[in-house]
Amino acid sequence: MNQNYGRVGSDTINRLISEGTAELDDTKRVAIANRLDEEVWKIGHHLPLYQMPGAVAIRSTLANIGAVGATSPPEWASIGFTG
Repeated sequence: MNQNYGRVGSDTINRLISEGTAELDDTKRVAIANRLDEEVWKIGHHLPLYQMPGAVAIRSTLANIGAVGATSPPEWASIGFTG
């Protein structure tokens, strides 16, 4: 996971995360997660609604490959140089 893009945190939030990940009872874990959610909203956070900026450069003589992540996974056998 590790997707705390807003870098939201406090001692209470950290404690609730630890409690929630250690709890084996589903009902109690859901209750802890709901308390955790309330604490995060009290602090406020941002939710990234766009892809992070980035640029990819590839030589014009390289065929059948584009930006990173465009094909997943790429077909390695069809990638090559044109000239």
